[in-house]
Amino acid sequence: MATVRTLIKSALRTIGVVSSGEQPAASEVKDALDYLKQMLSSWQTETLMVPAYVRESFILINQRDYTIGPGLDFDTVQPMQVISAYIQDPTGLQRRVTVTTRNQYDAIPIKDVDSNWPAFLYYDPTGLIRFTSITVPGDQLVLTMLKPFNQDTVVLDEALEFPDQYARAIRLGLAIELAPEYGKQIDQVIAAQYRQAIAGVKRINAADRALIMEVDAALIRTRGYDIHNGPT
Repeated sequence: MATVRTLIKSALRTIGVVSSGEQPAASEVKDALDYLKQMLSSWQTETLMVPAYVRESFILINQRDYTIGPGLDFDTVQPMQVISAYIQDPTGLQRRVTVTTRNQYDAIPIKDVDSNWPAFLYYDPTGLIRFTSITVPGDQLVLTMLKPFNQDTVVLDEALEFPDQYARAIRLGLAIELAPEYGKQIDQVIAAQYRQAIAGVKRINAADRALIMEVDAALIRTRGYDIHNGPT
């Protein structure tokens, strides 16, 4: 993706604040940077606008519950959601760990007290990961997670850590955000282009996430059939 500075110049050019080849003033760039951070932060409230999943690995020890967050057992940015997980032992053997809901986790009657390959884990968004058994020291946990937007990654002369399909939505969205600051009107073409760009991003993200969607077992009604009375 283009650098943050380039996206800002493109947004200002879209609303006619600067012309092609003209450089915006330092104050204009600074103001636009603040608007950009606010816009990207607001996108977090819409799940399908969060750009990507992050995969990270952590070394396990002899315990069942782990905290995750800066300075905690798993020292990383605290995730909004754990999407999938697997454990790999030192020989390279891998085994999937199913990510459950709180209800599903609580319904498991026996939590193994011995070191083992846990079959399930539950993630509490407060930053707690709970396995159904004590993990084996030295094994590696690999998590795919949904992470919050990090404003520290928005640096003027560096590219944003977003997939390429976001570039158009970011440029047009920032142009719309900046327009009132300069007394500019957004015409219907730009507004329509922005809606189209946002819809495209959401379609791509929805398609990716549909592959890992999980339905709480408590919401699934199992039906049977009685030969005397019909469906049960």
